[in-house]
Amino acid sequence: MRVIAGQARGRRLKAPKGMNTRPTSDRVREAVFNVLASRVNQSRVLDVFAGTGAMGIEALSRGAKKVVFIEKSYRALLTLKENLLLTGFEPLAQVYRGDYINILPELKNVFDIIILDPPYNQGFIQPAASLITSLGLLEPNGIIIVETNAKTREVPDVKMLKLLKDSVYGDTAVLYYSI
Repeated sequence: MRVIAGQARGRRLKAPKGMNTRPTSDRVREAVFNVLASRVNQSRVLDVFAGTGAMGIEALSRGAKKVVFIEKSYRALLTLKENLLLTGFEPLAQVYRGDYINILPELKNVFDIIILDPPYNQGFIQPAASLITSLGLLEPNGIIIVETNAKTREVPDVKMLKLLKDSVYGDTAVLYYSI
């Protein structure tokens, strides 16, 4: 796993051993950031279910102003912090350990890009998307990226969200929403 483009291009990222954390593949990450293109520069990004931090670190490498990472797993969080140190992006990151349900209401910022990449088939996408929209965490022109299993397709059913794009990469579906 590596940073695809930008300031930290080619830098290898670490991943914890085992199957508890499923980092977004290089191929999917590259495709997502090709879609986001110019939206990333100077953006404020929220990476919920951050895991290794690969998505948020990719955003920082491509010019994001700040990334807020939320991760519940202690092992994944240690890896995320190590990856921030390896890439030199620690000063641009704010890292929270805990459950998104408790952390999201405490955030004082709004975000241009919000990434939801929870463990597949666990039922996290709907409540997370609902909470994000009810708290007004997404900028009016912002985008929510949902990564889910292509076969089971856990999608948010939130009236405020409209689907902009739906892409499939192997067993991964990436859905792009705006308000």
